Amino acid sequence: MAEGNRHLGYKDVLNAIEDRSPGAKASFLFGFLDRAHDRFVDDADDERAALRECAVCGSPTTGDVCAFCRLRDRVGAEAAAVPSARAKPELATATMSALDSVVDVAPPRRR
Repeated sequence: MAEGNRHLGYKDVLNAIEDRSPGAKASFLFGFLDRAHDRFVDDADDERAALRECAVCGSPTTGDVCAFCRLRDRVGAEAAAVPSARAKPELATATMSALDSVVDVAPPRRR
């Protein structure tokens, strides 16, 4: 977002190449991953060893509860603490229902 950021120029160049040759960006990315994969295997294995299942949803996490479930609990607690939600329990229920619909649509990805 800073003026003069070089990465914006790189992005423009990659987009121009993609316009002239559709699939060029995907080819570049997958080619890089194929060539670099072996360099990251040891680090990935170490990081994977530190993972366990979230006690709530079963997604991979480094803690007992994943960040998604902690956020969901925090949003629920904050919705319940809003004075208008206390005065109108249906508001808190509607807030949680809206949150639940988002959760149903986009649950945490399991690996």
